[in-house]
Amino acid sequence: MLSVLRPTRLNKLKVTMVNRILAQIKELLEDEPTIQFMDLLDDETLPTNSDAVLILAQFRAAIDQYKERYYRYDSTIYETRWFTKENP
Repeated sequence: MLSVLRPTRLNKLKVTMVNRILAQIKELLEDEPTIQFMDLLDDETLPTNSDAVLILAQFRAAIDQYKERYYRYDSTIYETRWFTKENP
């Protein structure tokens, strides 16, 4: 007998918890060009696991690009560090 796999949906508590973290990341990256690709999980329709993985992958890619841009080697102190507005 062939069984059909149904997509598993996240529950509202999980979506709320994940969105709380993703919202803080969006705030950090608000001036970055990748912000247009960063959506929170939909807490009305409750996404499937695969939907959530896709959104988390987009956030991961944006964070990786942010690190590549602002975390690099500083030859004046011979260390890698964050280059920020507060610490150019």
